This record gives sequence, structure tokens and C-alpha cells, in this order.
Amino acid sequence: MNQRQIEAFRLVMLRGSMTAAAEELGTSQPSISRLIAELETATGLTLFVRNGGRIHATDAGSAFYREVERSFVGLEKLENSAREIRQLGSGRLRIVAAPVLALSFLPAVIERFLADYPRVIVSLEMRSEGTIRRWVSSAYCDVGFATATPDAFGVTSAELYRLPALCALPARHPLTARERIEAGDLRGERLILPSYADDTRSPLDRVLRSAGAGQVPAIETPYGATICALVSRGLGIGIVNPLAAIGADPKRIVFRGFVPQIMFRGFMLCPQLQLPNPVVQVFLELVRAMMAREIGSRSRKGWGLLGVGGEVWCFWFCFWFGFGCVCAGIRDLLACFTRRPCAGRHLLFFAAAKKSRQKKAAHTASPCSCLRAPKCSYASHGNHVIHVRCKRSERAPHPLHAPVFEHAAPGSPRPPRWQTVCRP
Repeated sequence: MNQRQIEAFRLVMLRGSMTAAAEELGTSQPSISRLIAELETATGLTLFVRNGGRIHATDAGSAFYREVERSFVGLEKLENSAREIRQLGSGRLRIVAAPVLALSFLPAVIERFLADYPRVIVSLEMRSEGTIRRWVSSAYCDVGFATATPDAFGVTSAELYRLPALCALPARHPLTARERIEAGDLRGERLILPSYADDTRSPLDRVLRSAGAGQVPAIETPYGATICALVSRGLGIGIVNPLAAIGADPKRIVFRGFVPQIMFRGFMLCPQLQLPNPVVQVFLELVRAMMAREIGSRSRKGWGLLGVGGEVWCFWFCFWFGFGCVCAGIRDLLACFTRRPCAGRHLLFFAAAKKSRQKKAAHTASPCSCLRAPKCSYASHGNHVIHVRCKRSERAPHPLHAPVFEHAAPGSPRPPRWQTVCRP
């Protein structure tokens, strides 16, 4: 029994005649008859009965066809898988995730991904944090999504999100009237908190104790979706990851920002020795894009992504910025009705100041202030010394005017040394 015989038998069953099966295989009718006879000999079964030039499948032939068809479905599946591997590198995407991501965020991502790649088979497993790290480390899955800090060997991780916690309240609870829930508001309330397996439990306990709300929680569970389900039934108040609020019924549960902020983090995990896989890369890019969009939408909703301190700061910043803009507008408006100085007015000011300084220098001049004779202040009398005396102290001319000098008469007293000039 060989593949050629099985293929001929299958086509005869599908087409209803050996002639049609021969045309499908591109061969002759006697060749198909010979292949069927060889198959009957190999199996020991009578597959067809002949009646007036037509053939009919026996019960044994019908039963054998069902088994053949099952195997051919497997072969066709292998062919499709091979084609998807050629196109995308792998026809299957194996994902393991924490419940808060597997129940809320990832289904929307997978829906978008399959809309673009409908032939890729996606496998999503929801496991605990320890199982996620083990599966990714052993390459049992292609990508993992965890909410605890990864520390396993053979795992590469990248932070996916960092979101402040939300306070989950029953829809009819009195605290729903507030925009923000402070830790002190939970004093005396029944609390539903994450278990100590979650990274946020320790800082949450410190915050509650410092606010006087350190009562023992009524319920502890590591899953945000479970906390939301319990809160919606009125069993207490919970502190949850914001992603757990996706798809929650607003008629039964209400979410408010929690102060002070308790940050929830998420991580993407991949096997360290994993070969490049186009399917995984495309999926991770889509995850990042949709997570950024989700964070942006929650920022617009105002679910405590800034906290009370951040909102107060933003309010005062916007207030003073607007006030400054209004004042600047009023100043510019008044400037339109104010006389503006001439462009050369400042030049006139500097000229007047210079003239004032010159007058002051002229009135305070003394004979001792001239240390040399001005230019062109001596006469030509050959190669001998001519004594010149400065008369500035007597007449006090304007410093911009040429000073008046008088030549000394013969026999006059010798002037001081500093008033003597020599002409060669």
C-alpha cells in the first residue's frame, strides 16, 4: 500500500467514477483501476462493487474512506502549517499570562491580531507568576505576561506598563460620592486585598497602617478579577490593578483613584535563547501600541494617573499660566494707546550726557592736568627748545575747541620740565 493508491481511492470516492478520478490525476482510467485492485489486494478488503459499468463503495470501503479522509485532513493541515511558517516563521503563537491580563487586556489584543493574521493559531494559557517564569525559561511558550518582577534564569523581560492602583467600591457604597479615595477613608471598612505573592501588597500595607486603616483584610486573593467579582457582590472594598476594571459592570462596581499612589507593573517575558520569530515580534508591537492607547484613555478618564498632588499642581499651573496670559493681553492692549518714544530719542539722550561730561571737565581743569603740549601749539625757531605755557586754566576754553597758547618771551622764567617740548 502506497500513497498513490490511497490518493486514487480517495478521488474515486469523491468523484464517483474512475474516469473522473483519472482526469483529476492526469492519468488514464485503466491506471486507476489497477491502483484500486492493488489496494484491495494489500488491504484484503473489497472496496467497490461493479454493477453495469458503475461502481459503488461497499461498507468496508466507506469505513476505510473515513480513515483515509481523516489522514488527508492531517496532511492538509500540515501543508497549511508549512505555508504559514514560510510566511510568518511559525503558524502558532503560544502565550502564557497572569489572570489580570489574560481576562481583560489580552483578549482585545488577540482579536485585533487575528483580524490581520487569521491563519495563525493562538494558544493562551492563564497561569500563576511562578509557572509563567518556568514556562518562559524553558521555552515552553513564545511570550509571557507577568505582573511580578521577573528574576528567572534564561528570561528576557521588558516593562509593559506602570499604572496607579484603583479603589474598587460596590455601586451603592457611600464612598462612591468622592472623586478620590484616601487611605484614611478605608478605616473600619471591610477590605479585599491582593495576597503577599503580589509585589504591591507590602507597600499597600505600609500605606494603610500609616493612615490608621491597618485592620486585617476580610479576603485575600492574588487575582484582580477575583477582587472585582467579590466587590461587585458587596463583600468589601478592594485595591486592584486598573486593567482589572476593563469590562466591569458599572451598575455593580465603581472605581475611584486611590491616594497615595500604589503602582502596579506589568512585564513582557521572552525566552533568552529564542530565535527571531516574526509572529512574536508583530504580536508584541501590537501589545505595546494597544497598551499605550489604553493608558491614554485612562488618563483622559482621570482615574488617578496623576494623583491628588499632581492634579493640584496642574490646576495651579494652568491658573497662573492663564492669569499671566490675561495680564499680558491687557498690557499689550494698553500699549496701543500709549505714546511710543522716537527711534532716535535714546541717541539724543546719550549726546546730552556727553555734552554734560565735557562741560564738567572744562570747569574742573587745572594747569597740572596738561601733561603734554597740544598738537600744533609750538612755533618753528630752529633746532632749539621752545617753552610753551598752557593757558587753559586762565581762559578755560571749551574742550572741543582748540586751546589758545602763547609763546614765552625771551628772558622769561624757565617753565617747569613737564611744560617743555623739543622740536628737532
